[in-house]
Amino acid sequence: MRIKAALSLVIAVMILVGAGFATYRAHAQPPQEETVAVTYVGTIEGEPDVFVGVGLIDEEATVYICDGQADENFVGIAEWFIGPVLNNQVEVLNDSNDRVTVTLDGDTGEGQFTFADGTVKTFTLEIVSEPRSGLFRSEFSFGENQFIGGWIILPDGSVRGAILQRATPITPPALVPASVINFLPNIVSK
Repeated sequence: MRIKAALSLVIAVMILVGAGFATYRAHAQPPQEETVAVTYVGTIEGEPDVFVGVGLIDEEATVYICDGQADENFVGIAEWFIGPVLNNQVEVLNDSNDRVTVTLDGDTGEGQFTFADGTVKTFTLEIVSEPRSGLFRSEFSFGENQFIGGWIILPDGSVRGAILQRATPITPPALVPASVINFLPNIVSK
């Protein structure tokens, strides 16, 4: 329990001192090249508490599945998939040998996760139009400890998120639920 409390404190300090967030919404870019950024969000079929976010920047996709609920102090899954978009299709095998396939069709999409244990989860997506919803990712370090945070915010304001502390030679990996409300008050406040 002390490890979780210490991890939460370290995470809060890192966020407060300026760890940056990558959002997959279109935003102003210098006039060098036209960058196209689009975000889709959705839920797992039959599991409405498990969210999916897909961020596209040009021909690169970032897909995240997460069920982390800070108010419930629970997280069972938080997996990232990063790879190319070809003909509105995404297919990525991540380091855990879990696979995601996504088909995008304008403002909607669908896909499935196939996990290394054989479990299959299907999902549907809708393009993000609400400015306070989307897929958010943060990577930061504190000493030798490296962290990856991820949050999915649906248009109704529901949030799923978690922060992973990567393993070091002396500490195992740690995954904790984290609320984006604590870290991004300007995005989720009304």
